[in-house]
Amino acid sequence: MQFDELDTLLISLAMLLLGGLIGHKLALGRDKRKEFNNSMIQIRKKLINKIPVSKSDIDDLEIHVGGESSKIRVVFEKYYLPTLSLCTGGGVDDDGIWHESPLTQEEIDDILSQKEIARKKLLDACKFK
Repeated sequence: MQFDELDTLLISLAMLLLGGLIGHKLALGRDKRKEFNNSMIQIRKKLINKIPVSKSDIDDLEIHVGGESSKIRVVFEKYYLPTLSLCTGGGVDDDGIWHESPLTQEEIDDILSQKEIARKKLLDACKFK
């Protein structure tokens, strides 16, 4: 079977279109990855510096990356959010009087450990692509 000039031209044109389509698809994937990584920076900074992450931070992330944040939201709600309400120390009451913590050192260490585990799980869920 011999190829004539028309066959060569059609094959060249088809390969050009296929290459353009593949290149476009790869460029879109790269752009989505960059957008995802840029959205992670704020939350990762907070977690690395041990600054509490709020629900509004997760909501903002969901606005930027959409459904890709579902895994992060699950980790936030299942592990991180419950530890935010854990208190380790005493505090000042309404009258301005300082009260010592009713917890033992072992209980305080356990709470701090739970908070650190939850922070690391959320940080792992927020890793860059």
